[in-house]
Amino acid sequence: MAKQYSEINFKDLGKIEYKDFLTLQEELVQKKENFLLFATHNPIFTVGKNEAEKFPFAMPVDRGGSVTYFDEGTLMVYFVFNVKNPPFFYKNVRKVISKFFANFPLEISYDRFKPGFYIQNRKIASLGYRYEKNRSKHKVSNHINPDLNEFNKINPCNLSGIKATSLYSVDRDDLEDFGSKHFYKTIEKVKKFNPNTKIEALTPDFQGDIKALELISNSSAYKLAHNIETIKRLHKKLKPKSSYILSLKVLEYYSKFKITNSSIIVGFGKSFKDIEKTFRDLINVGVSQLTIGQYLQPSLKYYSVQKYYTDKEFEELKNLALSLGFKTVVSGNLIRSSYYADKL
Repeated sequence: MAKQYSEINFKDLGKIEYKDFLTLQEELVQKKENFLLFATHNPIFTVGKNEAEKFPFAMPVDRGGSVTYFDEGTLMVYFVFNVKNPPFFYKNVRKVISKFFANFPLEISYDRFKPGFYIQNRKIASLGYRYEKNRSKHKVSNHINPDLNEFNKINPCNLSGIKATSLYSVDRDDLEDFGSKHFYKTIEKVKKFNPNTKIEALTPDFQGDIKALELISNSSAYKLAHNIETIKRLHKKLKPKSSYILSLKVLEYYSKFKITNSSIIVGFGKSFKDIEKTFRDLINVGVSQLTIGQYLQPSLKYYSVQKYYTDKEFEELKNLALSLGFKTVVSGNLIRSSYYADKL
């Protein structure tokens, strides 16, 4: 890449209003030189033009995707280059960024399914790409020290017609309260703006912390959920950082206070007998609602699919679950944990 782009104009724009930058970018796209631009912006939410009507608080821009956020704590790097082979160029931009991150003592990886760079499940840099007349309009957003207080300006679910929503998160075992307070505050905030919105809280296990579980149980969520996901025999193999028994205990605690939902994914090589045992375990701890879906391998580094279930088999699993005592069961190859959360 260095040989191909031996002449690069570097520009440090400092802090620049986003609208002013877009004007400058369009001017540079019309030129023939290669430009590498560094900038920060005042706090701003932007949104792809196809999603603009859903997010009236964000500035519509000529791109795809949903809402993004920039501020002075986000270092923006823009590539305005001549490009003959877009896939090759994009690949090399990724390599350059990866080499930069290699200077830090952190395990940072790129996820091609959710374009960006991550430390575990936490995104630290976004990589956007766009071309116009063989000119790149790429950008890299490095979230160094963003001011998250700007998100307090958003009224969650404050749109007419929102009857139900489901809240979930990745594990936050790095926090003292395992993220439970954030769950609680979000639930109460949504109910404050939309008292009629039904909220399902789909939580991690909080490592079984009783204070965290109690806080969620005392929230305004009408339904509490935690996913068992697989049978006991495969649980430690597929979810090495969690516990099948602990998940059952979390569900048992939740079931004392609210409607309780769980989900199981099939396709890992379980027999109907294995699945029935898990159904019985869930019934015994008070779970009343169940979703059953097909496992789909996200990428080659994940566990491979052992079996694709037919519609008939999903119907058989549904009937089995209902016969064991579940009040509501949704079963199908594309069903996920919060499917029909507004109706169940």
